[in-house]
Amino acid sequence: MAVTTSVCLTPFGDWLQDVSGFTRNHYDRIGHLMQGFGPAIIARELLLARRR
Repeated sequence: MAVTTSVCLTPFGDWLQDVSGFTRNHYDRIGHLMQGFGPAIIARELLLARRR
């Protein structure tokens, strides 16, 4: 089965592009942000729980 859409052609990416007025779809940047931000929050919570 083939994929018919790419990461750039997502409804959320299109909506974000329309709302922000960007000429480029920045959906991939949101993904990269969450790939770094999510694990950082988890690591912080684990470190704080270890200190207690």
